[in-house]
Amino acid sequence: TQLSSSATSAAGEERGEGEVHGLDHESELEQLRRERREADVTVARLQQQCEAATAAEQVLEEERERGMAELAGLREQLVAVQQELVVAMEDKRVVEAAQKQPDSAEGGAVSYTHLTLPTKRIVEKEVDAGTGKKKKKEIKGRKRKRMKEDERERKTKKHKKK
Repeated sequence: TQLSSSATSAAGEERGEGEVHGLDHESELEQLRRERREADVTVARLQQQCEAATAAEQVLEEERERGMAELAGLREQLVAVQQELVVAMEDKRVVEAAQKQPDSAEGGAVSYTHLTLPTKRIVEKEVDAGTGKKKKKEIKGRKRKRMKEDERERKTKKHKKK
């Protein structure tokens, strides 16, 4: 009986060890499953962050492109303002130079001959009623008589100023 009880207890110990080993495997398996779920959650969270980063990158690229377009527009405006400034500075220089020179109206008579000569000629075509041929007729824009009157008028004004 002692032999059979020791065999029974040896068999029970083996079963107990087997049960302990079986429980160890199940707990390890459960631990791995938990870690797998945690890893899946981490992967999902990282994928969401990656998608958010990609969307943010697209927004930043669009903003960069808008900024570049705005910068190009501002550069064009700057060039236009610089050109206006150059013209304004040149105008200022011309005005200052003119102010430094004595006024020609105060200094004496000014000839306007270059403004009126050469006379303007207008050519009209007329049809002669008798012959039916075209004739050319020249009309002078300013006649000598009017030019002499203008000259006299200027001299009169000059004498009145003195």
